[in-house]
Amino acid sequence: MNTSKKSGRTILISSISFVLFYIIAAIIYPYSFNPIHNFFCDLTQPTFGCENISNPAFFPSIIAILSMSIVMAFLFFSFANRSSGSPLSKALIKFFGAISSFCTFCIGIHDLHDQALILAIITGVIPMAIITSIILKNWKRYFPILGLITSALLTFYVSIFYLGFLAPFWPIMQKVTIILSLIWINLVVLKNNPHSSSF
Repeated sequence: MNTSKKSGRTILISSISFVLFYIIAAIIYPYSFNPIHNFFCDLTQPTFGCENISNPAFFPSIIAILSMSIVMAFLFFSFANRSSGSPLSKALIKFFGAISSFCTFCIGIHDLHDQALILAIITGVIPMAIITSIILKNWKRYFPILGLITSALLTFYVSIFYLGFLAPFWPIMQKVTIILSLIWINLVVLKNNPHSSSF
């Protein structure tokens, strides 16, 4: 199996793992997890209350967020390796993409959540901007409408989150942006991997 197919398979398996372990964590969460009202990070609390009661959803939620980090890392590296961009753009995608992917995993570490979230967003902007420019130049191969909708919704969500607007919609927007991102990433991988040697 060549490298591109391995990357595509890893992205697909990690995407399925994220959904599976997210559902498991939500089901066994002791305080009735509601995706409309709760954030994903609520599942990653290791303990609850003054008595430090252990959270049974902690372990599967950490596996879920690790799976998402793997999806991101393989997307960035695969895209950089197979794109027609300059060596500098490829290096920037890999460097900042790796940092953003690692910071995404650190979001699951409760004490590091806020700092990791900010760093994941900041470092993720650079590779996503480069990838977006590549998509716009080769739009037929990247499901541009879904990709741009996902990027626009993610940008909107992050903006209103930090500006403090429309708070009741934050949890559901978090889930929608994650789901759309996974769908778009896997569609791009499935379309390009079997037949193409370069992005």
